[in-house]
Amino acid sequence: MLYNIFSFIVAATCAFALSPLCCRVAVKIGAVDIPADGRRMHTRATPRVGGLSVFFAFAVVLALFYPTETSLVPLLSGGLVIIAAGLLDDVYRVSPWQKLFFQIAAAVVAVAFGEWGVPRGISVLWLVLLSNAFNLIDGLDGLCTRVAVFSSLGLIALGGSPLLWMLAGALVGFLPFNLRPAKTFLGDTGSLFVGFALGVLSLDLAGEGRMLPLLFVFALPILDTSFAFFRRVLKGKSPFSPDRGHFHHRLVDRGFTHGEASLLLSLISLALSSIGV
Repeated sequence: MLYNIFSFIVAATCAFALSPLCCRVAVKIGAVDIPADGRRMHTRATPRVGGLSVFFAFAVVLALFYPTETSLVPLLSGGLVIIAAGLLDDVYRVSPWQKLFFQIAAAVVAVAFGEWGVPRGISVLWLVLLSNAFNLIDGLDGLCTRVAVFSSLGLIALGGSPLLWMLAGALVGFLPFNLRPAKTFLGDTGSLFVGFALGVLSLDLAGEGRMLPLLFVFALPILDTSFAFFRRVLKGKSPFSPDRGHFHHRLVDRGFTHGEASLLLSLISLALSSIGV
Protein backbone atom coordinates (compact mmCIF):
# COMPACT_ATOMS: atom_id res chain seq x y z
CA MET A 1 0.00 0.00 0.00
CA LEU A 2 2.82 2.43 0.85
CA TYR A 3 4.47 1.59 -2.47
CA ASN A 4 1.24 2.39 -4.33
CA ILE A 5 0.72 5.63 -2.40
CA PHE A 6 4.28 6.68 -3.20
CA SER A 7 3.73 5.92 -6.91
CA PHE A 8 0.54 8.03 -6.74
CA ILE A 9 2.47 10.99 -5.27
CA VAL A 10 5.28 10.72 -7.82
CA ALA A 11 2.80 10.54 -10.73
CA ALA A 12 0.88 13.55 -9.39
CA THR A 13 4.10 15.55 -9.00
CA CYS A 14 5.23 14.70 -12.53
CA ALA A 15 1.88 15.66 -14.08
CA PHE A 16 1.79 18.91 -12.11
CA ALA A 17 5.30 19.80 -13.29
CA LEU A 18 4.62 18.85 -16.93
CA SER A 19 1.28 20.65 -17.32
CA PRO A 20 2.69 24.20 -17.81
CA LEU A 21 5.13 22.83 -20.39
CA CYS A 22 2.27 21.15 -22.27
CA CYS A 23 0.41 24.48 -22.30
CA ARG A 24 3.36 26.15 -24.03
CA VAL A 25 3.68 23.27 -26.50
CA ALA A 26 -0.02 23.49 -27.30
CA VAL A 27 0.26 27.18 -28.19
CA LYS A 28 3.30 26.56 -30.41
CA ILE A 29 1.67 23.74 -32.40
CA GLY A 30 -1.69 25.48 -32.67
CA ALA A 31 -3.60 23.09 -30.41
CA VAL A 32 -5.79 25.80 -28.90
CA ASP A 33 -9.54 25.49 -28.39
CA ILE A 34 -11.30 28.65 -29.55
CA PRO A 35 -14.97 28.96 -28.46
CA ALA A 36 -16.40 29.31 -31.95
CA ASP A 37 -19.82 27.68 -31.46
CA GLY A 38 -22.62 27.31 -28.91
CA ARG A 39 -21.60 23.81 -27.80
CA ARG A 40 -18.40 24.99 -26.16
CA MET A 41 -18.78 26.05 -22.55
CA HIS A 42 -15.62 28.18 -22.20
CA THR A 43 -15.26 31.81 -23.23
CA ARG A 44 -11.55 32.17 -24.04
CA ALA A 45 -8.96 30.39 -26.16
CA THR A 46 -7.48 27.53 -24.11
CA PRO A 47 -4.61 25.08 -24.82
CA ARG A 48 -6.03 21.59 -25.38
CA VAL A 49 -3.27 18.98 -25.19
CA GLY A 50 -2.92 19.06 -21.41
CA GLY A 51 -3.62 15.33 -21.48
CA LEU A 52 -0.05 14.82 -22.66
CA SER A 53 1.11 15.62 -19.12
CA VAL A 54 -1.17 12.85 -17.81
CA PHE A 55 0.12 10.37 -20.37
CA PHE A 56 3.82 11.08 -19.89
CA ALA A 57 3.58 11.20 -16.09
CA PHE A 58 1.70 7.92 -16.09
CA ALA A 59 4.00 6.20 -18.60
CA VAL A 60 7.24 7.28 -16.93
CA VAL A 61 6.16 6.38 -13.41
CA LEU A 62 4.66 3.13 -14.69
CA ALA A 63 7.98 2.11 -16.23
CA LEU A 64 9.81 3.03 -13.01
CA PHE A 65 7.53 1.31 -10.51
CA TYR A 66 6.10 -1.65 -12.45
CA PRO A 67 8.48 -2.40 -15.38
CA THR A 68 7.44 -6.08 -15.52
CA GLU A 69 3.67 -5.62 -15.16
CA THR A 70 1.87 -7.83 -17.72
CA SER A 71 -0.57 -5.07 -18.78
CA LEU A 72 2.28 -2.67 -19.56
CA VAL A 73 2.65 -3.69 -23.24
CA PRO A 74 -1.03 -3.66 -24.27
CA LEU A 75 -1.66 -0.46 -22.34
CA LEU A 76 1.22 1.57 -23.75
CA SER A 77 1.19 0.11 -27.28
CA GLY A 78 -2.50 0.81 -27.73
CA GLY A 79 -2.11 4.03 -25.74
CA LEU A 80 0.41 5.41 -28.24
CA VAL A 81 -2.06 4.83 -31.07
CA ILE A 82 -4.86 6.59 -29.19
CA ILE A 83 -2.51 9.47 -28.25
CA ALA A 84 -1.61 9.89 -31.93
CA ALA A 85 -5.32 10.07 -32.82
CA GLY A 86 -5.95 12.65 -30.12
CA LEU A 87 -3.02 14.81 -31.19
CA LEU A 88 -4.14 14.77 -34.82
CA ASP A 89 -7.61 15.86 -33.78
CA ASP A 90 -6.40 18.52 -31.34
CA VAL A 91 -4.04 20.07 -33.89
CA TYR A 92 -5.65 19.44 -37.30
CA ARG A 93 -9.21 18.22 -36.47
CA VAL A 94 -10.06 14.85 -38.02
CA SER A 95 -13.46 13.46 -38.95
CA PRO A 96 -15.40 11.32 -36.46
CA TRP A 97 -14.97 8.27 -38.71
CA GLN A 98 -11.20 8.77 -38.85
CA LYS A 99 -11.12 9.10 -35.07
CA LEU A 100 -13.19 5.92 -34.72
CA PHE A 101 -10.73 4.09 -36.98
CA PHE A 102 -7.85 5.04 -34.66
CA GLN A 103 -9.85 3.99 -31.61
CA ILE A 104 -10.54 0.57 -33.11
CA ALA A 105 -6.89 0.24 -34.15
CA ALA A 106 -5.70 1.09 -30.62
CA ALA A 107 -8.15 -1.42 -29.12
CA VAL A 108 -7.08 -4.17 -31.55
CA VAL A 109 -3.40 -3.54 -30.74
CA ALA A 110 -4.06 -3.71 -26.99
CA VAL A 111 -6.17 -6.85 -27.27
CA ALA A 112 -3.55 -8.51 -29.46
CA PHE A 113 -0.96 -8.14 -26.67
CA GLY A 114 -3.24 -8.75 -23.68
CA GLU A 115 -5.19 -11.63 -22.21
CA TRP A 116 -7.93 -10.96 -19.67
CA GLY A 117 -10.35 -13.85 -20.01
CA VAL A 118 -12.80 -11.70 -21.99
CA PRO A 119 -13.69 -12.50 -25.64
CA ARG A 120 -11.52 -10.38 -27.92
CA GLY A 121 -14.44 -8.81 -29.76
CA ILE A 122 -16.07 -7.75 -26.48
CA SER A 123 -12.73 -6.34 -25.29
CA VAL A 124 -12.39 -4.21 -28.43
CA LEU A 125 -15.95 -2.89 -28.07
CA TRP A 126 -15.37 -2.10 -24.39
CA LEU A 127 -12.20 -0.11 -25.12
CA VAL A 128 -13.83 1.83 -27.96
CA LEU A 129 -16.89 2.54 -25.79
CA LEU A 130 -14.90 3.94 -22.86
CA SER A 131 -12.57 5.94 -25.12
CA ASN A 132 -15.61 7.65 -26.64
CA ALA A 133 -17.47 7.97 -23.35
CA PHE A 134 -14.71 9.92 -21.61
CA ASN A 135 -14.10 11.94 -24.75
CA LEU A 136 -17.75 13.03 -24.93
CA ILE A 137 -18.09 13.86 -21.24
CA ASP A 138 -15.12 16.24 -21.40
CA GLY A 139 -17.30 19.31 -21.79
CA LEU A 140 -16.84 21.27 -18.56
CA ASP A 141 -13.73 22.37 -16.68
CA GLY A 142 -12.55 19.57 -14.41
CA LEU A 143 -15.44 17.22 -15.21
CA CYS A 144 -13.73 14.46 -17.19
CA THR A 145 -10.65 14.60 -14.97
CA ARG A 146 -12.64 14.22 -11.75
CA VAL A 147 -14.85 11.47 -13.17
CA ALA A 148 -11.70 9.61 -14.25
CA VAL A 149 -10.18 9.97 -10.76
CA PHE A 150 -13.35 8.61 -9.14
CA SER A 151 -13.50 5.77 -11.66
CA SER A 152 -9.85 4.91 -10.95
CA LEU A 153 -10.50 4.86 -7.20
CA GLY A 154 -13.57 2.71 -7.75
CA LEU A 155 -11.53 0.18 -9.72
CA ILE A 156 -8.85 0.21 -7.00
CA ALA A 157 -11.52 -0.53 -4.38
CA LEU A 158 -12.74 -3.43 -6.50
CA GLY A 159 -9.24 -4.93 -6.43
CA GLY A 160 -8.05 -3.61 -9.79
CA SER A 161 -4.51 -3.25 -11.09
CA PRO A 162 -1.98 -1.29 -9.00
CA LEU A 163 -1.32 0.75 -12.14
CA LEU A 164 -4.55 2.59 -11.36
CA TRP A 165 -2.79 4.37 -8.49
CA MET A 166 -0.44 6.00 -10.98
CA LEU A 167 -3.22 6.93 -13.39
CA ALA A 168 -5.21 8.50 -10.54
CA GLY A 169 -2.09 10.32 -9.37
CA ALA A 170 -1.36 11.74 -12.83
CA LEU A 171 -4.97 12.96 -13.10
CA VAL A 172 -4.86 14.58 -9.64
CA GLY A 173 -1.60 16.35 -10.55
CA PHE A 174 -3.21 17.71 -13.72
CA LEU A 175 -6.51 18.71 -12.06
CA PRO A 176 -5.41 22.13 -10.66
CA PHE A 177 -4.75 23.30 -14.23
CA ASN A 178 -8.12 21.97 -15.42
CA LEU A 179 -10.45 23.47 -12.79
CA ARG A 180 -12.47 26.54 -13.72
CA PRO A 181 -11.21 28.76 -15.14
CA ALA A 182 -9.16 26.06 -16.87
CA LYS A 183 -5.62 26.90 -17.92
CA THR A 184 -5.62 23.84 -20.18
CA PHE A 185 -7.93 21.05 -21.31
CA LEU A 186 -7.29 17.32 -21.52
CA GLY A 187 -8.19 17.64 -25.17
CA ASP A 188 -8.96 14.60 -27.28
CA THR A 189 -5.37 13.58 -26.58
CA GLY A 190 -6.07 13.23 -22.88
CA SER A 191 -9.74 12.24 -22.74
CA LEU A 192 -9.33 9.45 -25.30
CA PHE A 193 -6.25 8.11 -23.53
CA VAL A 194 -7.86 8.26 -20.08
CA GLY A 195 -10.93 6.35 -21.27
CA PHE A 196 -8.75 3.85 -23.11
CA ALA A 197 -6.44 3.32 -20.12
CA LEU A 198 -9.35 2.83 -17.73
CA GLY A 199 -10.82 0.36 -20.21
CA VAL A 200 -7.63 -1.69 -20.38
CA LEU A 201 -7.15 -1.62 -16.59
CA SER A 202 -10.73 -2.75 -15.99
CA LEU A 203 -10.64 -5.77 -18.33
CA ASP A 204 -9.08 -8.02 -15.70
CA LEU A 205 -12.05 -7.26 -13.42
CA ALA A 206 -14.45 -7.96 -16.28
CA GLY A 207 -12.68 -11.29 -16.79
CA GLU A 208 -13.40 -12.12 -13.14
CA GLY A 209 -17.13 -11.65 -13.71
CA ARG A 210 -17.45 -8.17 -12.18
CA MET A 211 -19.15 -6.52 -15.13
CA LEU A 212 -22.10 -5.16 -13.13
CA PRO A 213 -19.89 -3.20 -10.67
CA LEU A 214 -17.90 -1.88 -13.64
CA LEU A 215 -21.06 -0.55 -15.26
CA PHE A 216 -21.76 1.46 -12.10
CA VAL A 217 -18.16 2.73 -11.89
CA PHE A 218 -18.43 4.03 -15.47
CA ALA A 219 -22.17 4.74 -15.38
CA LEU A 220 -22.10 8.51 -15.94
CA PRO A 221 -19.94 8.61 -19.10
CA ILE A 222 -21.58 5.46 -20.51
CA LEU A 223 -25.11 6.82 -19.97
CA ASP A 224 -24.21 10.20 -21.45
CA THR A 225 -22.74 8.52 -24.53
CA SER A 226 -25.67 6.12 -24.91
CA PHE A 227 -28.24 8.92 -24.69
CA ALA A 228 -26.26 10.98 -27.21
CA PHE A 229 -26.14 8.05 -29.65
CA PHE A 230 -29.87 7.29 -29.55
CA ARG A 231 -30.88 10.96 -29.39
CA ARG A 232 -29.05 11.71 -32.62
CA VAL A 233 -30.25 8.56 -34.40
CA LEU A 234 -33.89 9.20 -33.45
CA LYS A 235 -33.57 12.71 -34.87
CA GLY A 236 -32.32 11.28 -38.14
CA LYS A 237 -28.77 12.55 -37.61
CA SER A 238 -25.44 10.82 -37.67
CA PRO A 239 -24.59 9.36 -34.22
CA PHE A 240 -21.30 11.23 -34.54
CA SER A 241 -22.81 14.64 -35.22
CA PRO A 242 -22.08 17.04 -32.34
CA ASP A 243 -24.98 18.65 -30.50
CA ARG A 244 -25.85 20.49 -27.31
CA GLY A 245 -27.73 17.72 -25.55
CA HIS A 246 -25.18 16.23 -23.18
CA PHE A 247 -25.87 16.12 -19.44
CA HIS A 248 -23.60 19.10 -18.79
CA HIS A 249 -25.28 21.19 -21.51
CA ARG A 250 -28.72 20.45 -20.08
CA LEU A 251 -27.71 21.43 -16.54
CA VAL A 252 -26.21 24.74 -17.68
CA ASP A 253 -29.26 25.45 -19.84
CA ARG A 254 -31.44 24.91 -16.74
CA GLY A 255 -29.60 27.60 -14.79
CA PHE A 256 -26.67 25.84 -13.16
CA THR A 257 -23.38 27.67 -13.37
CA HIS A 258 -20.47 26.04 -15.18
CA GLY A 259 -18.79 25.15 -11.88
CA GLU A 260 -22.00 23.89 -10.24
CA ALA A 261 -22.82 21.60 -13.15
CA SER A 262 -19.29 20.18 -13.21
CA LEU A 263 -19.28 19.56 -9.46
CA LEU A 264 -22.78 18.03 -9.43
CA LEU A 265 -21.99 15.58 -12.23
CA SER A 266 -18.67 14.70 -10.59
CA LEU A 267 -20.46 13.91 -7.30
CA ILE A 268 -23.06 11.82 -9.15
CA SER A 269 -20.22 9.87 -10.73
CA LEU A 270 -18.63 9.35 -7.28
CA ALA A 271 -21.98 8.14 -5.89
CA LEU A 272 -22.53 5.70 -8.74
CA SER A 273 -18.97 4.40 -8.47
CA SER A 274 -19.48 3.90 -4.72
CA ILE A 275 -22.66 1.92 -5.39
CA GLY A 276 -20.69 -0.28 -7.77
CA VAL A 277 -18.06 -0.93 -5.09
